[in-house]
Amino acid sequence: MDPVDQMFDVIGRMPAAQLAFLVLFMLIPSVWGNFVFHLNNKRLGRKPVSRNPFFMMATFNAREWLIFGVVHLLAIAAAAAAFRAG
Repeated sequence: MDPVDQMFDVIGRMPAAQLAFLVLFMLIPSVWGNFVFHLNNKRLGRKPVSRNPFFMMATFNAREWLIFGVVHLLAIAAAAAAFRAG
């Protein structure tokens, strides 16, 4: 069996709640992580161009680090809820 078919088979058997938490686990860091970098660019007056994110993290202030940490905690909570729902 093809690995892609196996992946869709596993996803197809997931309960709806587990699938919803899995989607949240993927969306939270993507959307809110980008929002933190947007705040950093806005505060520093830079245009949103493709930069090395590790270089940009060196210029985070305390508020941006706090939001970044909360984003990661929410993602971990969504992953835990997905495991629990399964």
